[in-house]
Amino acid sequence: MYEDSIDTLNIQNKIRIINLMRRSQVYNYKILDFMLYYTEMNLENLTYEDLLKIVMTNIAAAKVMPYEILFRIRNRFNKQNNLRPSLIILTLAVFIRARLMFMEPLFENAFKRIQDPDFISSLRPREIVMILNYYSKSKYRDQQLFDSLFQELINNIQSVDKIYMKILLLALADLNYPDKETYAELYKTFNMLMKAEQKPFSDIIPDLEEEEYIQVIPEYIGEKPELDPLFDNTS
Repeated sequence: MYEDSIDTLNIQNKIRIINLMRRSQVYNYKILDFMLYYTEMNLENLTYEDLLKIVMTNIAAAKVMPYEILFRIRNRFNKQNNLRPSLIILTLAVFIRARLMFMEPLFENAFKRIQDPDFISSLRPREIVMILNYYSKSKYRDQQLFDSLFQELINNIQSVDKIYMKILLLALADLNYPDKETYAELYKTFNMLMKAEQKPFSDIIPDLEEEEYIQVIPEYIGEKPELDPLFDNTS
């Protein structure tokens, strides 16, 4: 039986199986069911990172939402300080994907931890892109935080590949980012990355309804009367 075989493995090997599933996007539901049960029975003995990876894999596999585990992860997050950037980003990813109600206090807590200039300067460009992505999907807004993250990213924009450039463009569109010139330059960089591999536009952005959507985003933003509060300079 799967359970008997898996139960003979130590915890690190169990986690390796979960990570392989998440990265390959090939899921064995019997193993996932067993790992959820194992997590509930041994939650206090698992590291915060291992908990996040187990839950993220279950969410990605469209399994039953582990509400009790998510609640306890939230409590752990609120109590733990000095988490490294990758774990804060993974926490945001888990709770954004879980789409639970009343999560704004957790998002606010997470983004406030990111505000320190030394913390921001320690981030890799792709990490900043993911933070901006999750920021755009939450209701929390802090213009100073956004400006600091975005400027750090612009200073290292040549290190952003086409996948993360796509994520950045869509996040800025969600935020109704009003600086059309900067957006146009980012889009130009994205377009050059796309052409460098000679791939059609639809292969790079398969999830958009129309390929022309991103090309008209600057005009769309310029015509939109209500801007996101983050960029509302009248307040």
